[in-house]
Amino acid sequence: MALNYVMWNEELVRKSKDELLLRCLGREEYMKVMGEVHEGICGAHQGGRKMCWLIRRCGYFWPTMMNDCIEYSKGCEACQRYGTIQKAPSVPMNPVVKP
Repeated sequence: MALNYVMWNEELVRKSKDELLLRCLGREEYMKVMGEVHEGICGAHQGGRKMCWLIRRCGYFWPTMMNDCIEYSKGCEACQRYGTIQKAPSVPMNPVVKP
């Protein structure tokens, strides 16, 4: 795994699958980034997967990024209070076989 990481201009970066260099962040930095992406000026209170995609697109990385983004979006009070209610069926769904 160490082959994916490189020191670049005194900063640790990770090479992504498409050969882009993503800056590695510490806990304090990635909490700021998640807050800004989720509820900042341009934040639209996206879900965890979309947040993770946006953060990678901005050029940042940390090892537990997907799980942290999902937990952050689940814990957002505004999303819980004003978001749409997810309706799941109360009984298991039965597949319909096409004749």
